[in-house]
Order: sequence, then C-alpha cells, then structure tokens
Amino acid sequence: LGRYAEAIVGFQQAEALFTAMHDRRGMASCAINLSAVAIHQENYPLAEKYAHTALTLAGGLNSPLFEAAALGNLAEAELYLGAPDSAIAHLNEALDLRRRQNLPPEDSATDLSFLAIAYLHAKDMSHAQHMVDELLELYAAKADTIYEPQRVLWAAAQTCRSLEQS
Repeated sequence: LGRYAEAIVGFQQAEALFTAMHDRRGMASCAINLSAVAIHQENYPLAEKYAHTALTLAGGLNSPLFEAAALGNLAEAELYLGAPDSAIAHLNEALDLRRRQNLPPEDSATDLSFLAIAYLHAKDMSHAQHMVDELLELYAAKADTIYEPQRVLWAAAQTCRSLEQS
C-alpha cells in the first residue's frame, strides 16, 4: 500500500513499548520489520542499522527464525549498499539456519533469489547459474506456496540476461 512512513511510526511505537517491558522478542520483531520497511523505502543504511539491531536481539533469544530474517534483511541492505560478498555470506548463514529448522524449501525462496542476485553483483556467474537452476526447480514444484514467487522469476530473468551478456 506504500504507507511506509506510517508503518515506521507504528513499529517505533511498538518498539518503545517492548523496550519498556524488556521484551527482547518484541524488540527483535520490531527491528526486523523496521528493517524491512526501510528496504521498501530504499533507505539501505537505515535497513542495515535495524537489521544489525535485530540480529543482536535475535541472537540473545536463541531464535533461528528471527536470526534468519534479520540476516536476510541485512544481506539485502548490504547488496544494495555495494557489498555483495557480505550479502552472500549473510544469505548463506540465513539459509543454513532455515535448513536446520527443517523448513520447507519454498520458505527460503526469497533468500535464494537474493543470493542469485548477489552472485551476479559479485560477478560469480557459475554460482548465480546454480542458484537459478535451484530456484527454477523449486518454482516448478512449489510455485503455489512460494511467498512472492515473482522474486524467483525476477532473479532468474536477471541472471539469464546477465549470462547472455557475459
């Protein structure tokens, strides 16, 4: 809906309440959401800041899913801030956390899509191609259950186009 400024105010109010209650899980959730909203606003330095906060809070909670979400947001911010190698490392860490939780593969489609794009930014075409092969196989099997399946197709299109040009 594009009402990001309102979302930020709401999450900041919730964050203040969770902070007053010393509720680290609530604080981590707010930081993850604030990072995501900052990404949608293309405010990548702010997204990176909130992702680091979320990661610190999530680490103290022993919550792999919160850690994975924070790492995914951090990686996306890093990618657009021109640090694809850091983004790749953080996405691989997030994916490892998700796999250890035995989540269905389609739950990792967003991170896999960004990993393909990060490999493109790092000029690692063989890994980018491998990721796209994995993504398209996943899409063929689970398109109905992938959150934002257009990300998979976008990553595949960008990768295929880049491979044709290289």
